[in-house]
Formats: sequence, structure tokens, C-alpha cells
Amino acid sequence: MRQRRGVLAGWARCLLEDSRLAVVWVEMVEGGRTASGRARPAAAARVTAVDGKGAKLVDVVVRLAGARSREVPDGACSPGAAVEVLEGALGGRRVLAWTQEQVSALTRRLGVLGCPLRLTVVSGLPGADWDGWQTSVRDRVAQWRGQLDPVSGALLPAWEPGRADRLRLLLTRMASSCEFADSEEA
Repeated sequence: MRQRRGVLAGWARCLLEDSRLAVVWVEMVEGGRTASGRARPAAAARVTAVDGKGAKLVDVVVRLAGARSREVPDGACSPGAAVEVLEGALGGRRVLAWTQEQVSALTRRLGVLGCPLRLTVVSGLPGADWDGWQTSVRDRVAQWRGQLDPVSGALLPAWEPGRADRLRLLLTRMASSCEFADSEEA
């Protein structure tokens, strides 16, 4: 785990050095249930993003359901307007998300509504690297933390940061973790 932590610190450092990086957080607002109990599609999504230095790029609430839906927060903008804002803020940037599902759920729903959004996601895809370790951001954070279940020895999942700025802060801590480890051993 110690060797893996160093590899992950280098990964985070490389990400944060990229001037085109956009750290994105998507929070979906549930659409409630129909009278028969069937789940409705998401009513809205709040999208926040910061750059690698922590400067705010975007903070927008997107309406993903009808205008009369009770679950849509006040001030939510239309899907078309949101796509313009998001493409203006994130177009040409390399998007980093906690999980691929966060971004996919938003882009799928916008596509269904006739407002396609195309983003270049650089990480967050599930899968394994050449060593067999999972490569989504969520999994890499769990590996970096290295918290193991005391009974089974299994790697415990990482807690979600909950916002784009907190995810960037976590990446910053990851990137600088090897420097702290080196200074503690000296």
C-alpha cells in the first residue's frame, strides 16, 4: 500500500499540473415517485466545477424535469441554457469526476431532453490498471487512504467529498502526501 500511495500521489500531481483540468461534481435531485410507486427520472442536477488551482468555473442548477415538477429547485435553468453555460465553462477542459456515473447520468438525461452535452472525462472510468488496481477516482482515493476492514482485510471505500472544491482539496492532499512522508522519515 505504501508503494501504491506514492504512485497515486504522482497521479494526483500530474492531474493538478494540467492547466486544462476541471474538477467536476454533479449532484442529482431525485424526481420522486409516481402514484404507482415507480421512480421518476432525476428532476434536476447541481453541477459545480473548479480548476486545478481551485478557482470556480461553474455552479449551475439544471432543470431535468417539467417546469411544474415539485422536485425542481427554485432558480434552476432550462437544459438548453445549462448546456451553453457548461460548454462555455468546461469546453476544451479535461473533466475529472468522482465517478463516471456522475457525469454520465447528467449527459444521458440532457441527451434525452434534446440538449446533448459532450465532455472530455479524463478519469472516473471503472476498470483496472496494469497491476490490477481499480482506476476510478473514488477507487484511487480509497487506495491512497489505505483503510482496511479489520476483520476481512478488504479495502474500505472512500467517503465522497460532496463538492468539486473538496475533491480538488483531496487531490491536493494526495499530491503532497509523499513530501510529508519523506519529511517524517528524515
